[in-house]
Parts: sequence; C-alpha cells; structure tokens
Amino acid sequence: MCTAINVKFKDTYFGRNLDLDYLFDAKVVIVPRNYKISFKKEESIYVHYAIMGVGIVIDDYPLFADAINEKGLSIAGLNFPFNAKYYEYDINKKNFTTYELVLYLLATCKNIKEVKEQLKYINVLDEDFSPQIKLTPLHFLISDANSSIVLETTIDGMKVYDNKFNILTNNPPFKYQEEYLSNFDKLSNQSLDPTNISLSSQHFYSYGSLAYGLPGDYSSASRFIKANFVKNYLIPSTDELENVRSFFSVLDSVYMPNGSIKTPLGYEHTRYTDCYNSTRGILYYKTYENPNINEILLNKYDLDKSSLTLIEFNKNFNPLG
Repeated sequence: MCTAINVKFKDTYFGRNLDLDYLFDAKVVIVPRNYKISFKKEESIYVHYAIMGVGIVIDDYPLFADAINEKGLSIAGLNFPFNAKYYEYDINKKNFTTYELVLYLLATCKNIKEVKEQLKYINVLDEDFSPQIKLTPLHFLISDANSSIVLETTIDGMKVYDNKFNILTNNPPFKYQEEYLSNFDKLSNQSLDPTNISLSSQHFYSYGSLAYGLPGDYSSASRFIKANFVKNYLIPSTDELENVRSFFSVLDSVYMPNGSIKTPLGYEHTRYTDCYNSTRGILYYKTYENPNINEILLNKYDLDKSSLTLIEFNKNFNPLG
C-alpha cells in the first residue's frame, strides 16, 4: 500500500509513502550517465541520463521503488495486486520487465511526451529478476513538470491514462479512483462560523466542518481522496523548505502508523516518505526510524563515472537536531 503525488509550485515536487508489512532495506541509489544498463531481452545502454532514486541493489543492478532523472522526469511504482498482468515476449516490440522499464524510461526520456511515444513500442515482459526474486505487481505514476500519467498493464492490455490529479494509490485501478473522487467534489476547506450555528447541528460545529465526510481510513480509495483534498489546498511559498514541508504534509495525512494495519505478514506501515525536487535534482526523505528531513543533492556526486553510488538512509533520530 502506497501513495504517490506530484506537486507543482515554482519547482516541481514528486514523492511517495512506501507502505509495507515487511522490512525493505532501501537506500538511495545514483545511476551515473556512464553506468551500463543491461536488459534481459534488449541491448544494453552505455550512455544515458543520470538517475537518482530509492530502492535496493542486487548483483550491482538497481531495483527502484521510485526515482527521477536529471531532466526532471519522475516514476514511482505502487503495488497493484490481482490487477497487474505482464506478457509473453513480443518479437514486434521492445521487451522490458517492470524493474527494467523504470530504468529504461528514466535513462532515455526527458518528459511525458517522450514516455508516451516510447510506450507505444514497449511490451511489459513477464520474467522474474531471478528464481528467488519474483516480479511485483505494480502500476506507475509517471510525472514531469507539466503533467502526470498512470501506466497500468492488465488482462486488457497496456493502459496509459492522463492523470490531472497527479496522485496514485493502489487497487482498485486508476479509472475507478477517478470516478470515485466525484463523490467528494463538494468538500471544502472553507468554514462556517461555529458561533452562528445551532447547537442541534450534528456536523457543522467547528472550523473545518465543510470537509465533513472526508475519508480517514487507510484503504487505497480513501487515501486517494484525502491526498487529493489536502494537496488541492497547499499554499505555495518562495521558501524551498516551506514547500518541502507542505509536500510532506500531504503524505503525512495518509501516513500509516505501525500497528494500525494488520496483515498475514505483520503490520503494514510507512517505511519511508520521500520528496524529490525534480526541477533541481534534490531528494528529501524521512524514515519510520527517523522523522527528521534529510537532504541529498544529485549534482554533488560524480555523474559521469560508470559505477553506482549507494547512500544509506540516515535512520539515526536526534530529537535535539
């Protein structure tokens, strides 16, 4: 269960909550321009855009949960069980697994227009990373400075949807989320004056009551509604840190505390929350262990070498820092 959003202030901000019921030993991974990107069925890429994201590395290969490239294109994969379907090899198309697809699009595309063009010729391949590491059922929020799309591969084929809300959660599919949102279009951040309201009113007894009915549970559909509501009323600032705080406030509103969601594997909760300033190539993040905002600048690292740069999450919480 996860929530991903894209927000446009003066700069563009992209990020997500990663919610899991098992330990995900993620770290920040920088893929420089000359790192060789190999694929199972397609030719390797030797020179490409630099990439920064959060994920794991196995056998020197990055498996991203979310990432941006140096041109400001952003991608996050979100769990999409029971609906995601991948396909057999198609000789007439370029064949990439989901983890390869993220790398390929970020390595070769600088905006949504180019992504849409590439997707016309791509088949999402049903082939695991290894016998021990199976493909995860995913759908994707893909964003640039101007727009977002959702990519879903289902039994009905590949679907690419324009996403004017710049939000994605998990099941059900995006089109259902879009339609469900219309049930809440009367909610508002405006307030009636509670001193002028009859005490017999059950709903309008305090400021904020015109948002009565805003979902507060942790289901995917409810998180979609709540994140959209909070995001719509953000106040842009000329201050970078204030914009970052505002961005995090949206994801904090759908944060999953440990213990609130019990699954067969344990308790699902928010393992990390991140915020990319995709305009400037900056990653801000918080972890379950450390709620302080940490910062990583892409351009501080050598982007022309041929090996990955791995940066451990700072999980040391200093309440006085």
